[in-house]
Amino acid sequence: ISTVIAFVENAPNPTRRREEIVGGIVSKCLSATKAGTRTQSVELLLLLSEVDTPGPVVTGVIEGFDAKQPKAVAAAVAAVKDIVSAFGVKFLTLKPLLKALLKPFAHKDNSVRTEAQRLAVELYRWMGQAIMPSLQDLPSVLHKELEAQFAAISGNPPPKQTRLLRSQQEEEPSDKPVASNAGASSDNADDGVESAGSAAAEIDPWDMVDPVDITKKLPDDYYTFVVSSKWKERKEVIESLHGSLKKSIRLQMSPGTGDIIQEMGKKIADTNIIVATLAIQCLGLFASGLRQAFSPFVQSTLPALIEKSKERKQTVVDAIRETEDAYFLATGCDLASISDHYFTGASHKNPQTRAEANHMLRRCLAVVPTRPGKGDVKRY
Repeated sequence: ISTVIAFVENAPNPTRRREEIVGGIVSKCLSATKAGTRTQSVELLLLLSEVDTPGPVVTGVIEGFDAKQPKAVAAAVAAVKDIVSAFGVKFLTLKPLLKALLKPFAHKDNSVRTEAQRLAVELYRWMGQAIMPSLQDLPSVLHKELEAQFAAISGNPPPKQTRLLRSQQEEEPSDKPVASNAGASSDNADDGVESAGSAAAEIDPWDMVDPVDITKKLPDDYYTFVVSSKWKERKEVIESLHGSLKKSIRLQMSPGTGDIIQEMGKKIADTNIIVATLAIQCLGLFASGLRQAFSPFVQSTLPALIEKSKERKQTVVDAIRETEDAYFLATGCDLASISDHYFTGASHKNPQTRAEANHMLRRCLAVVPTRPGKGDVKRY
């Protein structure tokens, strides 16, 4: 290992042997009997990460999550935690890592599960709440344990990158200490060094999970009862849909999805206020989960929301506002997509509808990415 460390430290391009080196470390060294060997193995992984980016190293170490020996799996999980602790998550492809994390959580050996929790806590330090959707399939008891551990560190100062990549070391001013292989002081971190605050701001939980086909989550009697004349039957199946949507932050547009959305659009005007409110909330969840793919449905369902905004019951008003906001984000914050519907509401005979239309416009203007032009200002 000492020889390989010397090679990595001095070779101009050690990455050409990176895959072989990482494979050997994972299979033979991380779980070695001698503590010195284990320590050197982790240091070698960190050095390889410094060469250009930790991503390929983590990808190689994740292979160890499938090892036959529990101690080998635990060692691989711990090594990934050390890499994340040193470099943060900016340089990692998080989606495959988060998917792989479920394997050690499901392991029979307690030491492996313990290391998985430590890795999850380290990822939470960098990602914040963005990690939560990837953990939602864990058993409820384990999920609660993790939430308690997350809560315990939520008030801590944000972590900072403690080791620099070679590219970052080259950018360091000559009169400033450069991070050594043993780690860099957070006091020496410049704008190029990652902190948890900047990392969490860049992470979109929607990108961390696979899209869900909601049509496969429906109860068998959904299509029968959603059009039932009995409001309780309609309520039960729409509640089931609502529950599935809340658990699926990213949705897949598949055959049948559009029909469900259109049916929810019809239910906005349902005679039962509970059913109508659930349908409105479902539409907002569809918009958030489908994003751009939902935008064609804005034009067909927003008019009913505008009309329903005359409802004075606060739970309905809140649901309408949240869904309108989700609609606007799904259109890419395009004012033109809501303009006709805004004017319909703003000129409505009902004062409540007029007020809500103006509330909608104000919220949309607050999040538009570019300043509206003179024409838009004059029009509105």
